[in-house]
Amino acid sequence: RQFPSPMGMAAIGDPKLTYKINNTIAKQLSNIGVTQMYSPVCDVNINPKNPEIGVRSFSDDPETCARHVVAFVQGLQDGGIAATAKHFPGRGDSVTDAHDVLEVLTPSKQRMQEVELVPFKAAIQAGVKAVMTGHSVYPAYDDTYPTTLSERLLTGLLREELGFDGVIVSDAIGMAAILKKWPLPQACAMAIKAGCDTILLKADDESRPQCFFGLLEAVRTGFLSEERLN
Repeated sequence: RQFPSPMGMAAIGDPKLTYKINNTIAKQLSNIGVTQMYSPVCDVNINPKNPEIGVRSFSDDPETCARHVVAFVQGLQDGGIAATAKHFPGRGDSVTDAHDVLEVLTPSKQRMQEVELVPFKAAIQAGVKAVMTGHSVYPAYDDTYPTTLSERLLTGLLREELGFDGVIVSDAIGMAAILKKWPLPQACAMAIKAGCDTILLKADDESRPQCFFGLLEAVRTGFLSEERLN
């Protein structure tokens, strides 16, 4: 049987149960050799028209999300699985799917501090091992690049302001939100330069050599330092 979705866990209303569920999942996964899980979703689902996040979010209330995010992270990591808080800095107010389009989200910095960033701050304080980027543009911080390619968001906000020192992983780099504007080899190099430590390529066999040779060329041309790549 499946466990409840994050929204279902929050509806039960007991973070201790959220911990137990994810601790159980972690023990099952670690027993078969899995070491990392791309969860929890930290997006605060404040837009009812959101086609992508839905029940993967705990709630439309940032504090409720934060409580269950912490329980989720601790449950996974106590069971031997590295948790990954996503989709930084929050796609809960989106009305599009990043698999299809790059969206510009326009909350103010103050609103983001009070809503979108609350669960991420809680996850970081709880010691989450990894954070996954979201493919959206946030003009409050960077009006040119989506988070995955934004040094202002990844190095400036996530590393320096929020103090995260774990692994930053991109969301799937092959989504249309990225590829409609940036070719995959270029996008991979830009993501690493912006602050990503790992690139998610999913099951796209043809994208792996594109990523490899894109990074190789970026070092050869001086766009990326070999030190950063290493």
